[in-house]
Amino acid sequence: MKKINIIINSGHSFFSLRYQLVKFLLKKKISISLFTPNNNISIKKKINSNFFEVKKIKLLEDKKRFFSLFLNCITFYKIFKFRNKNTNIIFGTYLNLAFGIISLFFNTRKNIYVFTGLGSFFNSENKLYIDILKIFFNLLLLRKNSKFLFYNYNDRNFLIKKNLYHKTKIINGSGIEFSLNKKKKKISKGKLKFLFYSRLNYHKGIKELIEATILVNNLGYQKYFELYIFGLFDNNPSSIKKSKLVRMIKFQKNCHFKEVNYRVKIKNIFKDKDVFVLPSYREGLPKSALEAMCYKNALLLSNIPGHSMLINRKNNPNGIFFKVRDKEDLASKIIWSLKNRKKIQNFMNNSHQNLFKFLSTNVNKVFYDTIKKK
Repeated sequence: MKKINIIINSGHSFFSLRYQLVKFLLKKKISISLFTPNNNISIKKKINSNFFEVKKIKLLEDKKRFFSLFLNCITFYKIFKFRNKNTNIIFGTYLNLAFGIISLFFNTRKNIYVFTGLGSFFNSENKLYIDILKIFFNLLLLRKNSKFLFYNYNDRNFLIKKNLYHKTKIINGSGIEFSLNKKKKKISKGKLKFLFYSRLNYHKGIKELIEATILVNNLGYQKYFELYIFGLFDNNPSSIKKSKLVRMIKFQKNCHFKEVNYRVKIKNIFKDKDVFVLPSYREGLPKSALEAMCYKNALLLSNIPGHSMLINRKNNPNGIFFKVRDKEDLASKIIWSLKNRKKIQNFMNNSHQNLFKFLSTNVNKVFYDTIKKK
């Protein structure tokens, strides 16, 4: 039986992002060791298989980037000097870097590096730092046992040289499970309901969203819409402080904030909302936007590479873009939505129809083919 190691940076998001992949690979008779820094008991209880094990490892967040990188390298060294004959799947740019460094010292069978999004890791203004990272990952990809998977073409093209494209694949995010529901969802009577659902950090555009909402309110539109902010705080260096977020929306009566965790029932978040808004600076391919499409929300997204595949502007249009980091343009698109309820209703009806290429079965097959290929 083929054996693989899967390395993730958080057990909390396992069920929303990696659960379907693990189930798929187990059905294909692949033995899996999952390495995660937390939540290993609930994962093991959910997946009852003799060919699945969960190993808790110590991983540090990247607030002290180079210090935590060093310690994470030591963690990987201790683990994989005994498991270097297994195929490894590593999720996340930061873990890819740490594992890539250690892999130089071991003749591992195959390493599949999954870039879910370059995110804050490449938001540095230090060009030399970014150039060094690019050189390292291109050299890593030259190794026979290295394969890279990306969530979008732009991240791949930014990081990798053209002559190495053949060693990479593009996958449509982490995949989504949904059942086709032909019943039309009616737009809210009265106030239009906007939803932001994501991790609460500045790179998700939360500051621009609140500032845009204040602009719209000051123009007299406050009584026509509600903004619901659902999110969770994490240890990302760009996380917004809860006290600051509360202060920012304190005097906006149509802004509602609720802190949630990964165990929240997604249906309760999306089912009665009309427009999903995500002003991110950079994304791989956001799962929250796919979930919004499942529940027939219209999309209002920043015009970044990770969002480009989500909105269909020709056949079955399901949303509109606004300029990234531009609160004025976001405000204008909110106002446009308020004035064009029929088009928003049409977007809602179409949103569901654009999901098929993101199905988990299609994404998981790419992983399986990459694992099996010699």
